[in-house]
Amino acid sequence: MAVQEKIASHKATVIMRLKPKSDFSRQVLTLATGTAIAQVLPLAALPIVSRLYTQSQVGILTLFLSIASVLGIIATGRYELAIMLPEEDEDAVNLLAISITCSVVFAVLTLLIAVFFNGQICSLLESREIGPWLYWIPATLIANAAYQAYNYWFNRKEMYHRLAVNRIGRSAITEGSKIGFGTLALSHIGLVIGTVLGQTVTALRFFWQARHEDRASMNKISWVGMRKMLGRYRDFPRYTVPAEVVNDLSKRLPVFILAGFGSTVTGNFGMAQMVMGGPLGILGSAFADVFKQRASRDFIEHGECRALWLRTFKKLILISVPVFTLAYLLAPVAFKVILGPKWVEAGYFAQALTPYYALAFIASPLSRTLYVAEDQHLDLIWQLGLVVGVYAALTFGEQTGNVLTTLRWFAWTYTALYAIYLLLSYRSSCGKTRS
Repeated sequence: MAVQEKIASHKATVIMRLKPKSDFSRQVLTLATGTAIAQVLPLAALPIVSRLYTQSQVGILTLFLSIASVLGIIATGRYELAIMLPEEDEDAVNLLAISITCSVVFAVLTLLIAVFFNGQICSLLESREIGPWLYWIPATLIANAAYQAYNYWFNRKEMYHRLAVNRIGRSAITEGSKIGFGTLALSHIGLVIGTVLGQTVTALRFFWQARHEDRASMNKISWVGMRKMLGRYRDFPRYTVPAEVVNDLSKRLPVFILAGFGSTVTGNFGMAQMVMGGPLGILGSAFADVFKQRASRDFIEHGECRALWLRTFKKLILISVPVFTLAYLLAPVAFKVILGPKWVEAGYFAQALTPYYALAFIASPLSRTLYVAEDQHLDLIWQLGLVVGVYAALTFGEQTGNVLTTLRWFAWTYTALYAIYLLLSYRSSCGKTRS
């Protein structure tokens, strides 16, 4: 009996040691668990999706999402990034309303442009196939803006379980729709419509939860409050929007350039992005969500978040190094075996992009420091240097006539510039104490 009690006591001790010992670790674990489950669904679906859809169809989706991503930054004025910052919930909820209202206005403008200038846009992008899908851009702008704004709101309220559940739901609806459309011989529409459907349903669920479970806060939305917040956080559209448009454009430049090589090449690149950027990108966003919430609190209370920055940096390094080393070594073989022989070229694309994704995983969550410290001007300067550097790298690579060489130039240039970004975010984390 004594032996059994000792064994039980030892097991309990081991379990207690394995449990996260800080609020930060527990919050990251909650989001990471939910987002990990959410990411398992697309990964599990990929072997099916890759066989239901052609490289050309994946290429159209990749181009569609690239356009929507760049425009999505402009749509909200990036006021959703400020939702975490005010001390009062009344101010934060008016920032939420501003974000969604701006996206609706911008979506209407986007629809008019798509209607009257469809042919010119297709010629500019060197893709006639994207034409019909330009009309769906406004829908995804509104849905994604609402999703992101409510995501920051519930993050502010520390409702991490809700965030995790909704991410799982979004992933399940999106991937289920893709497989359903593909199985029903509707693969010509399945990828884009499935993606828009997943965004829309999840955004509506967030809206319903906020209206019914946090009605007191939602009732504080007013035109007066919105006008006040428009002025208070005007640096976000002034500095953050240009900075992030430039940043996102630099990421999307390969898609826009590769579009000229045909949708098959774009599809291979898109598949490489899904596999490399998916799992660790979502995990990185979990770190970013919790980091920004904690960094905001540290700045309010202490005027800096240096210790938090260093702790998060170490955790990200410990994850990044082994995972991306394995990804580099196994990518071509893994793509061929898991996704099918037609995707082996996408595996070589993924291998070429590994350094970029490795450092992006570390730098992106920590870059939230620049927003919390309201150092958007530094972010804008870096982003301008980034787009110039990336464009030069892609142009040089393109002249070689080799797609892989072009992607390697892109990846290593981005990696070097991300190292500079880390230094800038560390400087901002020091707050008032920085020299």
